[in-house]
Amino acid sequence: MLIKPTNMLKLKDARPGQTIRPEPADAAAEVRTPLYQILWERRITVAATFGGVLTAAMLYLLIATPIFTATAHIYIEQNTPKVATDMQGVTLKDENFLPTQVEIIRSAPILQAALTEVHWSRLKSFKNVEGDPLDWLWRNSGFKVEVGKKDDILTISFDSAFPQEGADFVNAIVKGFVNYQSTLKRGTGTDMVRILEAQKTEVENELDNRTRAMLKFKADNGALSFKDQDRGNIILERLASLSTSLTAAEMARLDLETQYNQAKAVLASPTAITHFVQSQQMKEKDWGDHSYDELRSQLVQAQLKLASFAGSLDSSNPRVQALRQYTNELDAKVKEKERAIAEANAADIAQQLSAMKEKEQSIRTTLDEQQKRAMDLNVKAAEYDRLAADVERVQKQSDLLDTRIKEVRLNSQDAGSLSVNVLAPARVATLPSKPKKSFVLAAAGLLGLILGSGLALLRDYRDRRIRSVEEGATLLGIPILGMIPQMRTDLTVAGRGQIVHRDPMCEAAEAYRTIRTALHFGATSAVKCVLVTSPTPGDGKSVTASNLAIAMAQAGHRTLLIDADLRRPTQQLSFEVNATAGLSTVLAGICSLQEALYETPVEGLSLLPSGPVPINPSELLSSTGFAAFVQMVSDNYDRVVIDSPPVLPVADTKAIAALADAVLLVVRIDKSDRKASALALEGLQSVGANVFGWVANDMSIMKQVGYAGYYGNYYGQGGQGKLGTRAVQPESRPPAADLSDLLKPSPQIPTNKVA
Repeated sequence: MLIKPTNMLKLKDARPGQTIRPEPADAAAEVRTPLYQILWERRITVAATFGGVLTAAMLYLLIATPIFTATAHIYIEQNTPKVATDMQGVTLKDENFLPTQVEIIRSAPILQAALTEVHWSRLKSFKNVEGDPLDWLWRNSGFKVEVGKKDDILTISFDSAFPQEGADFVNAIVKGFVNYQSTLKRGTGTDMVRILEAQKTEVENELDNRTRAMLKFKADNGALSFKDQDRGNIILERLASLSTSLTAAEMARLDLETQYNQAKAVLASPTAITHFVQSQQMKEKDWGDHSYDELRSQLVQAQLKLASFAGSLDSSNPRVQALRQYTNELDAKVKEKERAIAEANAADIAQQLSAMKEKEQSIRTTLDEQQKRAMDLNVKAAEYDRLAADVERVQKQSDLLDTRIKEVRLNSQDAGSLSVNVLAPARVATLPSKPKKSFVLAAAGLLGLILGSGLALLRDYRDRRIRSVEEGATLLGIPILGMIPQMRTDLTVAGRGQIVHRDPMCEAAEAYRTIRTALHFGATSAVKCVLVTSPTPGDGKSVTASNLAIAMAQAGHRTLLIDADLRRPTQQLSFEVNATAGLSTVLAGICSLQEALYETPVEGLSLLPSGPVPINPSELLSSTGFAAFVQMVSDNYDRVVIDSPPVLPVADTKAIAALADAVLLVVRIDKSDRKASALALEGLQSVGANVFGWVANDMSIMKQVGYAGYYGNYYGQGGQGKLGTRAVQPESRPPAADLSDLLKPSPQIPTNKVA
């Protein structure tokens, strides 16, 4: 399977020493899988459903009672009647003839005669019939009388589990129908004509009465027309005219109200009054107020004269003072005249507005009265329409009777019995007609495929796991470094954790070496400290960490494997170590690093177990002492591999990830949740971790049902850990004064070796 690492180009193009951070994955990202791939992955569900439905169909065919169909074919030759028209008689074929014969065959007289002839109460076909057998036949879909789709042949069929009884009953029905037709005698039609003529007389009398009533109603009401679309309706014309006049009056009133409001606004300001009067004088130059024009002319002349004196005479001059007083008096008279003109204009508009309101009210009152008359007209129009409809209906009845009388008179001369030809009597069937095995099996197969596909799609929709490498690559958007195949189920914990060492030629060992190669050549700078984690518990990150460390050591690198899962450690089980000291005791200052290290069977690989479970693992791993410890071991070893807790349950991993050169995210195919994996990646990137890529673990594993959730009861808080060791109290020994003190052996704890 070829996997395209989407972000590998970014890793190769990075500058030396640069930390590569792929863009955060969307936690709610939806991965669309092709339909054919979903059906192939769920092929067991599809095949099981298909097989189940097909098996049920086969069982049905084995236990179903075979049904035999007895069929007879008859042809009825019709004496075509003559249909009269106003001009001449023509010969036409009655389209309802064959459907009528079908109903005659299904009628009670024909069926009752057939039942009597075959002694139905003795037949096994009618053994379970309760009540009237005629009702059972009419309701039973096994008895049919049908007309051919491309011919005029009648087919009479009856379904029964007993073929001889079915054939006898169908032949009895054919015989009864032939006897019924042979008893029909020719008639003259005189009685029918007499009855139709009597009905014609009654209809004509009714037509005359209804016509008189309609004419009298129209004359009494005096309306020229009772229909809205007729132009002769005076009431409706008046209503339309009044509506138009009312609209015009309303518009005029609104215009006058606007003018009146403007006039009142003008009176509130002397400047506005002056501008208004002057504009009015300009509009009505020939019809304006001439006295106002004279005052304005005098005022202008006085102002000009006063201005000419101001340049030559002193302001205290009696002539200047007299002229100024005269000018002020003219100005006051002009303003008084302007206000009078504005007030007169407002009064005139108010008078017009009052008159228009009265006119509008008068039109509205008249319109209301006219609308009432129009409503009365609608009621009368409905009554008139009813009378007209009655006249039209009776007229159609009269025309129909005339046509029928002519037809009866024409056909009474040629009336005769029908000719029934039995083309094929019913025979005893040798092969069952139901159930149709090929149809049932084909339908069951198709239904099984549809149900199986639907169930597969439903299971796929409800399944939130990452089912393939393609889904993981699309969801996470970071490079895939390797695909770990499924290991044998009989392997122990140590066998899984050291499979690269114990079985170096297996596919899993080669996959771990592929990851080692990707780390070595895929980075732009040296990657010394590698953190291995997973979204949730059970994804295989501890096995991946131990085997990756073994692969690095086999490549000639001095490698240190650190079990930083201080809540549920696993590496001491993988290397079969009964550790009493480890990372927790080193960070707490209880022992040195050399005293806590274990030399593994793999040359160049050292193990630092987790040690006793502390009560405060998050604080211990988030401290500056742990950061300095990671830097120190990175300086003293070629490669450092850290096995951390899963990302989602606790915050320990995020604290460690920020210190590592590269982070590997282990995702277990068919087990890891899509949303959990995306959230884990986003959480790592949020603390600035360099998520180098992801590992697809446990490839080609059988589908598992259910998932216990992200968190579960994986971790406890405080108390005893997995191995039952006593929790370490950080206060047992003061922290080391210097990082070099961690390397000094302690006389209380000897150096450990792995056998």
